Amino acid sequence: MEITNMERLLRRCTSWRCAVLKYSDRVFVAEPHRQGGFSASVYEFLETPDELGLNESECRLSLIHKADERFTDSGHAIAWCLSRD
Repeated sequence: MEITNMERLLRRCTSWRCAVLKYSDRVFVAEPHRQGGFSASVYEFLETPDELGLNESECRLSLIHKADERFTDSGHAIAWCLSRD
């Protein structure tokens, strides 16, 4: 199980083509893959800012879906994320 937060995900994004998007209680990530195309993953919040008094970007996330396939662009990667919700 991969545990992270939005701050770490954003720091991991070294390309302007990367996307980290909050969608309800999920976070969708589309990032360029070194072998071409884009990868996609979906995280869920393990805690809320109300519980801990944290900023949303500091709350822990758990990886719940990761695409086995590569996508032609970030839009298709995010569409895959939406289909997993």
